[in-house]
Amino acid sequence: MARKRVLWQLYPPYLIIIVLSIVAVAWYAVGSIRSFYFKDTLTRLEVENRLISASLRSDLQAGDRVQLQRDVKAASARFDGRITVVATDGTVLADSHADPARMENHARRPEIAAALTTGEGHSTRFSNTLQRELMYVALRLDIDTRQRFIVRTALPLTMVQQAISGLRNRLLWSALLAAVLAGLVGLFLTRRLVRPLETLRANALQLAAGHLHTRVPLSETEEFAALAEAMNHMARELEERINTISSQRNEQDAILSSMVEGIIAVDNDRRIMRLNRAAATMLSLEAENVQGQSIQAAIRHAELLRLIDATFSQAGTVEGEIQLSNETGTALQCRGGLLRAIDGSRLGVIM
Repeated sequence: MARKRVLWQLYPPYLIIIVLSIVAVAWYAVGSIRSFYFKDTLTRLEVENRLISASLRSDLQAGDRVQLQRDVKAASARFDGRITVVATDGTVLADSHADPARMENHARRPEIAAALTTGEGHSTRFSNTLQRELMYVALRLDIDTRQRFIVRTALPLTMVQQAISGLRNRLLWSALLAAVLAGLVGLFLTRRLVRPLETLRANALQLAAGHLHTRVPLSETEEFAALAEAMNHMARELEERINTISSQRNEQDAILSSMVEGIIAVDNDRRIMRLNRAAATMLSLEAENVQGQSIQAAIRHAELLRLIDATFSQAGTVEGEIQLSNETGTALQCRGGLLRAIDGSRLGVIM
């Protein structure tokens, strides 16, 4: 299984969360702004409609359609939008942007139908007359109980859509810039978080290589500083123990080397653990060469091997005398016993 660095385990999820958060905020902001523009346009259309309806009341009462058409066009020029006056049967009486005589019946237009029923209606749809999308607001104008008309105001959504589009583009570029900055800041913070780990790893490798004098620098982060202190404490403890063991071993080697008696330590697998200089000289062996060798391969004295085997077999001390096959025929007095650890387990024998 491929291993990943901590940096690449922490940074991508952070970056994804940041980007998704910014995209969500940007999407919500664009939607909110679009909703605000539409509500603002709808409110403007309602206010203009009520003002225009009041100004057209006298023309509708008089039934003067020519003057009504003139006043509708004049109001449209001031309002900068479309105005349509419709009878309750759907007949178009006046329109600021088209010839009412050529316009089809408007009774089924959604905003007109709603105004006839509830008194007001609005919709956003494509205009077949102007060939573009408009927002419509229709209000019922009651002259008296027998005379009712629908006054409709409309504004093209082109300007609203252009404003929303421009704002959306600026918002998206801002969101992109914010994502890049957040990504860079996140990378910097993640690298700053990971750097103490890399330092710990490098120093741990130094300690593992035996450089126990190495000390891990303390980080500003509490958790990393505690880990560094623990590693430094462990390094000091190991260094002290190894120095103690080395010192004790040197002392043992000095004692064994200076002894006149020959000493051989054999482990449970019948391999030579230790052999001092005196024993090597007596047995004509090279102490460095036989270390770790089987006693059968290193020692050619059958009596000595028998005494070692007897020591393994018995719980007590074994004594005996062997005759060396040298020129002088030296006789050696041998004494062997079990070699035990501190917990009492048998490590081997010592002769």
